[in-house]
Amino acid sequence: GIRDACVFGLEDPTWGQVVTAAVVIDPPAATAPLMSRIVDHCRTHLAPAKRPRQLVFVDSIPTTASGKASRRATATLASHPIRLRYGSEI
Repeated sequence: GIRDACVFGLEDPTWGQVVTAAVVIDPPAATAPLMSRIVDHCRTHLAPAKRPRQLVFVDSIPTTASGKASRRATATLASHPIRLRYGSEI
């Protein structure tokens, strides 16, 4: 299942920023079935403008000193070239 998640804006040359979701899965396993469930959930529960355009699986979500998810640090982590993206169909 999903252990943690963070949604943030990631730089995009066309749109300026695109909604991106970083997801930590537990236990780490095959991501394709889980990705499909996440996409279906987003399509069902979110307006098109609020749906993540990219889905990134990460080992952990960086946090601030107060323990909250650090969107800036997560965006930096997600911009690493080794990542999985689902594209614009979410």
